[in-house]
Amino acid sequence: MPEKGSTIKFQNYHKQLQAPFVIYADFEAITEKVSGCTPNNNGSYTEAYQKHKYCSYAYKVVCCYDDQYAKPVQSYRGENAVNKLLYKMLDEVKYCRSIINYKFNKDLFLIFEKSLFKNQQHVTFVGKSTTNPISVSEITVT
Repeated sequence: MPEKGSTIKFQNYHKQLQAPFVIYADFEAITEKVSGCTPNNNGSYTEAYQKHKYCSYAYKVVCCYDDQYAKPVQSYRGENAVNKLLYKMLDEVKYCRSIINYKFNKDLFLIFEKSLFKNQQHVTFVGKSTTNPISVSEITVT
């Protein structure tokens, strides 16, 4: 465990996996004044003075692997903007998953030098076609 007050920093950025899709979204809201309550001096309280009424949204689906699977900006202005965006996000998740499954879903292959590979005590491969890990003893290196 790190010492109390110390800072932990992530340094292995080269080991990160890029997300195949990113969705950038933004809401716009109109603030309406609301009547507040009488302050209570006996305890803490929050005084509401405005309410956000969501009136529009815009979002863009970006594919980090191939721009042909990105989508143009989608926008909406009107009633029930939050609910409409949530349903749109469900549709976009289905779209992204279908592209990932049919276009980007490849078996995982790791390339080792033969001498390095043979000297490993334990290596685990997990690929699309296997649910059980494969040990080094089960793999023939030619």
